[in-house]
Amino acid sequence: MKILYLTFFESVIRNGIYETQVKEVLCKLATKYGNKVAISHFALLPAVRIGRKGISVFLLDERQELANLEKEYRRHGVAARCIFLPFITLRRWGAQLSLSSLALLTVFSFPLLAFRIARQRPDIIHCRSYMATVIALSLKLLFPELRVVFDPRGFWPEEGIVEGKWRENSLKFRLWKKIEKYLFRRSEKVIALSESFADHVHDIHPQTNCAVIYTSVHVEKFKEARRLREQRRQELGFGDSKVFVYNGSLGTWHDPVLLAQIYRSLRQTLGDTKLLVITTHNKEKLEAVFQSNGLFPEEFLIMVAKPHEVPGYLAAADYGIVPLRDISKPGPMTVVADTMIGTKVAEYLASGLPIVANRRVGGIRSLMASYKIGLFFDSNDLQGMLDRFADVLKHYGSYQADCEQVADRYFSLDQVARGYFEVYKQLVGRSGTGEQRIPVPCAKGVAGQPGLTR
Repeated sequence: MKILYLTFFESVIRNGIYETQVKEVLCKLATKYGNKVAISHFALLPAVRIGRKGISVFLLDERQELANLEKEYRRHGVAARCIFLPFITLRRWGAQLSLSSLALLTVFSFPLLAFRIARQRPDIIHCRSYMATVIALSLKLLFPELRVVFDPRGFWPEEGIVEGKWRENSLKFRLWKKIEKYLFRRSEKVIALSESFADHVHDIHPQTNCAVIYTSVHVEKFKEARRLREQRRQELGFGDSKVFVYNGSLGTWHDPVLLAQIYRSLRQTLGDTKLLVITTHNKEKLEAVFQSNGLFPEEFLIMVAKPHEVPGYLAAADYGIVPLRDISKPGPMTVVADTMIGTKVAEYLASGLPIVANRRVGGIRSLMASYKIGLFFDSNDLQGMLDRFADVLKHYGSYQADCEQVADRYFSLDQVARGYFEVYKQLVGRSGTGEQRIPVPCAKGVAGQPGLTR
């Protein structure tokens, strides 16, 4: 099988999400199934990007880093190429490109990718975004046998509203919803990141052929980091305190005020506690939010960490918090919340940390029902949360073991690579290899996925 993995305007340098969700997965695929599948990766990138650090010209400013990336891929058996389009974008490119610009990008990309496909003749093009899939489906006009895998990673039209890129009644939003349905209908396979994600896909287009494959995390790195748990706790001054951790951005999706309120409530049950926050959010503003919500300066530690440092810091904690912003009425944020999981959840589980999550985080609902991996909270009933937390505290070892099992079974690189390989094999009609399909909780309309009885 020949697979072309396509990304569109997603940074390949100094990008933790790309590192864990693309590079590590492709390298694992090539390493594990190299005798059955040939993988090439094309990254479509703007020639010039404007960010907080000024103007970046990829071929000049990041030439060596890009060369090193291609070498690393080559060592693992992946043929990777960066293709630069003559465009200048902001770092968060989707916020400023007009519909005409997106159409022009498709026109520019079409002949470049058509040339590559004509030379390499891949069986499948695996697209990691809406725009990548738009381009891939247009290529089927020339290559009708090409099979397209749409891997949306989220519902981009609704995410655009939440992030302020467009409004719900705007032409852009309405057009992207029509395009979204078209992509679901025309793609041979759609990757869903959770059971509820697959449910929502089928609500949009019931005949969509879905595969539920959770987001990936390098579980082994988090296991190794736990060997240094006591050393890291000593360095951070945690002593015998029970430590709650939050890892990630704050503001758009996750609420710093809610984070403070949840921690303050949990502190009442445990007494001697600490809150570790790993984020790039403005430290002074966050400190002010925490103190105005009843947290004392000696109770919390706010820090910035590089992606490779995160496992070590999570190893020093005992529980992970997911303070998803409360939702007052149905709308775009409801769609995002009901289908999301987030990389932070996978990292918490890989670290053996029971999670305390807003009940609206729908992506983990089926896993939460099948395993003891933590609890949901309702910000309007914090006493009920404390009652449930008492069970987590009493049976902490059991919860920790289930977190580790779920991480291994659903989020590990091995399992995600296996899931992709099974999708590819199914689409090209190859015979079985004797491997069992990834066991995921059954989703509406997802066939051949065994449920869990635990």
